[in-house]
Amino acid sequence: MKAINKPTERVALQDFYSPCCGSCGQRIVVEANGKQYALQVNCKVEDQYSRLCTPLSIGTQKHVLTYKKRKVIHEDYYKPVYDTIELKRMYPKIDIGEYYDAEIIQKPVIPLNAIDSLLIDKYYSLTSKKDCTDKHLRLIKGYIRVHETFYPIDKKAVKFKVK
Repeated sequence: MKAINKPTERVALQDFYSPCCGSCGQRIVVEANGKQYALQVNCKVEDQYSRLCTPLSIGTQKHVLTYKKRKVIHEDYYKPVYDTIELKRMYPKIDIGEYYDAEIIQKPVIPLNAIDSLLIDKYYSLTSKKDCTDKHLRLIKGYIRVHETFYPIDKKAVKFKVK
């Protein structure tokens, strides 16, 4: 694991392991504005089983946790939308599940923002993993939200003032 822990910048790069595949990727995490943004990079994009071992079985993905007083209150998973022509040219054996799913047609594409670009740039500046196929990150054009969870706030922790 590599980390940058400055008052203005908190970034961590972690290896990702799964029981079925062993080391199959890396995850870059950035904290900002009460949220934790993570880009999970599937390093074996041409291996369909590697994709299936990632959360929600979607391969490379963005994960956002929203916090309130150190408790997770909201969680989102996003699937990348790629320049598919270039992606298939670079990775001819890529499984269609890595870059296509019916939700792409039904849901709006969210363009990359400053945090997304930061995650990709920080990943490239911190990674030293030689066996990771990561050039597909530069082909991400946006994301679609594929999963969203709201967590209830613990009502016992909330104090009411009675007049």
